Formats: sequence, structure tokens, C-alpha cells
Amino acid sequence: VSMSLHDLIELLPRLQPRYYSISSCHLSLPLTAHVTALVEREQFGPAKTFEGVCTSFLERLQVNTKVEGFIRTTTFKLPKDPATPVLLIGAGTGIAPLRGMAHELEHRRTHGLEVGHNILIFGCRTQDDFLYEQELLSLACKGSLSSVHIALSREQGVTKTYVQELVISHRDEIQGVIELGGCIFVCGSNKMAREVKSCMWVALAPWKGLAAEDFVEELCKTGRYMQDVWG
Repeated sequence: VSMSLHDLIELLPRLQPRYYSISSCHLSLPLTAHVTALVEREQFGPAKTFEGVCTSFLERLQVNTKVEGFIRTTTFKLPKDPATPVLLIGAGTGIAPLRGMAHELEHRRTHGLEVGHNILIFGCRTQDDFLYEQELLSLACKGSLSSVHIALSREQGVTKTYVQELVISHRDEIQGVIELGGCIFVCGSNKMAREVKSCMWVALAPWKGLAAEDFVEELCKTGRYMQDVWG
């Protein structure tokens, strides 16, 4: 088959938009939207490198460069009542919307609103991969986050741990959040989210028994267990 470059381009599907979770708080930064993204780059042999289309494009941009984009509405957001406790669970760049939520909790607190018992469970390979570490620990010290639990899967000299395991080991604290009408937010890969949900069943079994799985599904249906996942 002989085909011109023009004809080939005509046949190719148009690139689809790349969606990223906003990692800032619109209340404290109304004119700014932060994005937390990992630049995709993989080596194939000595002379060929695959680069993610959008992340590599963003990496090459100069400061003050204008780009086109749009913001979608989302239901993945904090409950309206600031006193409602929340459980935030994420791994890797899944910290993005959770960071925005943590800053919104801080905004509420600094504006005189009482915030609930809010837990962050975050997973990464090593301590150096703990994104926004000082920022998030500072929010914990101020009281916007009540506790921060970190799972390290590749840290030398430390037992390998994943976020789903922390769901089980902190079951009592999580149960307390749920009993107070709290909401759960999970962000990361599909695989991680599935394992977190399975471990949530295990964590709640001493409380809910054989009905733990149905209870978690009911939380999903009523908007108290929300997921922002990919892959």
C-alpha cells in the first residue's frame, strides 16, 4: 500500500484530551490550578525513547507560555459540612486531588470553621518519593489533618508496606470516621483502588461481619466512598 503522509494523517484518530486531577485549592488559589504529573519516559533500545505526549509537552514549556485547557466539574470533592470527617487514600500522583482537599480543609480551619477528624493514607516507593511531604506534615501539625500514615514499598531497611495494608492496620481509626458519617476518597491506579476496597472489607469485618462488603458498596452508592482512578 502506498500512501502519502497527508493521507496517513487524515486517517489517524485525533488525540484525546489528557485529564489531570487538580492538586490545589480553588478557595485559597482562585486563579491557579496546580497539576501533579509524572513525566512518562521509557527507553526502547539504545536509540529510541518513548515519551508521554502530554507530560513531555508540559515539561518542555517555558515559564509564562500560554496553553489551551479546560476544567471539568467533578463530584470528587469534600462534603459541604466542614465538620464531616474524611479519609483520604492515595498512592504516587494519586496524591493530587487529596492535596487539594487537604488545603481546602486548611482554608476552612483558618476561616473559623471546625473541621473533623481527617486521615491521610499515602503510599510511595521511598521516603524521597513522598510528594509534598513537608507541606502535608505541616497541615497535620496545624490540625487540618488529624493523622498522616505513609506506606513505603521500596525503602531500604524498612518493611515493604502498601496503602491497602494500612487500611487494615488502622481499622479502628477508620471505623471511627465512618461512624461519624465520614467520607472516603481513593485516588490512584485501578489496581490499587481494587485492593484498597478489598482490604476495606477486611478492615470493617470485625464491626460489620459478613455484611462488610455490602456495607462498603452502600457507601459507594450514597457518595460516601468515592474513587478517582486510572489505568
